Order: sequence, then structure tokens, then C-alpha cells
Amino acid sequence: MDDYTLIKRFLGGDKQAFDEIVIRHRDWVVGMAMGSLGDPQRAEDIAQNVFVKMYFKLHQFRFEAGLKTWIYRIAMNELNLYYRKEKMISWFREDEEEHLVPSYNPDDESDVKKYGTVVRNLVKKLPKIQRSITVLRIYQELPFKNIGEILGISENSAKVSFYKAKVNLKKWIKNK
Repeated sequence: MDDYTLIKRFLGGDKQAFDEIVIRHRDWVVGMAMGSLGDPQRAEDIAQNVFVKMYFKLHQFRFEAGLKTWIYRIAMNELNLYYRKEKMISWFREDEEEHLVPSYNPDDESDVKKYGTVVRNLVKKLPKIQRSITVLRIYQELPFKNIGEILGISENSAKVSFYKAKVNLKKWIKNK
């Protein structure tokens, strides 16, 4: 059964249809959040928020785009909300400092984990659109065309913003 049929069944009162939608999409939503956050518990929390919002807003789905695109938008909004909250919290932590791994050895698993954490923390500092594009491109491996559809921008704008994000990340890494 396709997503559109499940949505129609849910809107018609079949609550089990929504459960099927969650089962079908949960793993990639958690994976996307995990790729961005690096924290399994927070990723689960984000995914739960996504599906709760979906439950209450599915009646607004317009059947103009795919359900997965619509879920991506909700997930990106949830991640951006999380990052805004984290930024406010970090303003009140005077002793919070992030350290870059001084030497990186791709064969050393602990270096890979540390460096991945550093990169995720730097991605969190990117402007909202650059951060969203980076998460979708790197962690979800989506083509720029799909990224543009999800974020409501052109494919070319997605490419330009991704390039700017890479420039920013490289600059920040050099300055650390």
C-alpha cells in the first residue's frame, strides 16, 4: 500500500494506517537526526517530535509532493528548533569550549569519532539554510534537486549554499 493510500485511510479514521506510516519512515528519520546530532537519544526524541507533529498536521498534507519530502521538512524544522534551543543554552555556559582533534588518523577509530563530533559541532554553527543543506547532502546523501524541493529553493541555490557551507567549515577548522 502506498503512502497516499495510508494517509487517506488515516484521515478517514483508521489509526493503524498512521502506525504503518511511522513504521515505514521511522528509521530514516532517526538516521537523519542521528547524522546531524550524533546522539542516539536526542535523535529518537527528534523523530518522536516529527511523528507527533505529523499526527496532528496530516490533515494539512496537500498530496502535491511526496510524503517523504513533507516529512523531511518537518524533520528539518525540528532540528533547527533544537539547534536554536542549544544555542540559547550555550550562551549561559561560560566554560564551554570545543577543541579540535590536533592530529587526525583515519585508521584510529577514536580519532574518527572525535573528529566526527567536531565536524557536527561546527555544522551546528552554520547559518540555518547552510546547515539544513549540509545535513541533507552529507548525512542523507540527497541530490541537490531533492534538497531544493524539500527546502523550497532552486537546485542551484542549494548548490551555492552548500559551497558556502564548505568554505565556512574549512575556514573554522583552519582557525581552531
